[in-house]
Amino acid sequence: GLFGKDLSDAQKSLLITSGVTDLVVLTDNDQAGREGRMKIQRELSRMFNLIYPTMLKKDVGDTSVKKIQKHILPEVEGLY
Repeated sequence: GLFGKDLSDAQKSLLITSGVTDLVVLTDNDQAGREGRMKIQRELSRMFNLIYPTMLKKDVGDTSVKKIQKHILPEVEGLY
């Protein structure tokens, strides 16, 4: 989790050394979330395959489990 709109250097380092190739990016569906998404795109798109599932609400925490299962999980199927 970002806990803000920026990845820390420690978070980036952890991702880079983790061995993962796909990152699912679920930032809030607001101005700060869009800015964070753009920054992640600029900083990490050359190292990772970035997946941006469609957000139905402002915050994924406001989305019901049923809607996540129906709308978000199919977009990341095979990545988990």
